[in-house]
Amino acid sequence: MGHRQAAGGIGSLARPNCRGFEKDYWLPGQGWRWIEFGNNLPQSALYRTAAYQVYPNTGVRDQLFWGGTQMGNFSIQSVINLLCGLTSTPEQGKWQTIWKVKAPQKMKVLLWLIYHDALMSNEKRVKRELATDPNCASCDNTTENIEHILRSCNVVRSVWDYFERSGQGLHNPHMGVQEWVHRNITMTGGDSHWPTKFTIIVWWLWRWCNERAELRAMLRGLTIAREKGYKKLVVLLDSTTMVGLLQGTMTNNARHSTLIQQCRRLLELSNWEVVLTHCFRESNKVADAMANMGIGL
Repeated sequence: MGHRQAAGGIGSLARPNCRGFEKDYWLPGQGWRWIEFGNNLPQSALYRTAAYQVYPNTGVRDQLFWGGTQMGNFSIQSVINLLCGLTSTPEQGKWQTIWKVKAPQKMKVLLWLIYHDALMSNEKRVKRELATDPNCASCDNTTENIEHILRSCNVVRSVWDYFERSGQGLHNPHMGVQEWVHRNITMTGGDSHWPTKFTIIVWWLWRWCNERAELRAMLRGLTIAREKGYKKLVVLLDSTTMVGLLQGTMTNNARHSTLIQQCRRLLELSNWEVVLTHCFRESNKVADAMANMGIGL
């Protein structure tokens, strides 16, 4: 029985006009009988064969392995995926695909995080006891997860509808998020620049979501400080964009105008003093402490 040591299949080792099993070409204690079949296989197949060892007397019976799933277990869903062309590519190929996208490194890192399901959402915050409401702030009674943030939220849906009407990209709503991302960054037909466009769109949607969350947190923090009666307040922000929007040195963002105006009204009240200061993310001790708490939950 053969035991795999490295990736890649080797198929049958039988020579022309010769019938036998892999074990027939294996010499215990020495290895493969290369002289008996080496001339009948291409060099690439020989390299893959060298990654295997044969243990003919283990007493373990061979088992059937279904290639439609990673674990080899047969399921109706895997058959549907194969028939519809929704099967996932090998994991290693996915990682390599990300780095081939022509986009800034920070955007490719975001794709990598999406593949790992590592982006924060209200659904995850509730599970980690960092929040009590799993719903999206823009959609009523809809759980905010990664799929919702990047694809199905009412606010971002109009973005994808525009590109779908223009025939750009793949917008199958039945695909998982990881598969959806992978298919779009590997598209070869139509617009050759679509993988780059798609990556930029996803990155800006995620950034917009974060800016909205930071503005809501800012508004909530200022409201609490007012309720507690603080007269002097220093606010440390690691986002220069946030500081610029709140101080009025940057052009107002139409999507966030309501939140920005609410924050500015609180900042401009005459009976207290609020100082906005930009700091680097690594020096924001409060955010660092909360992040460390989240890891342990």
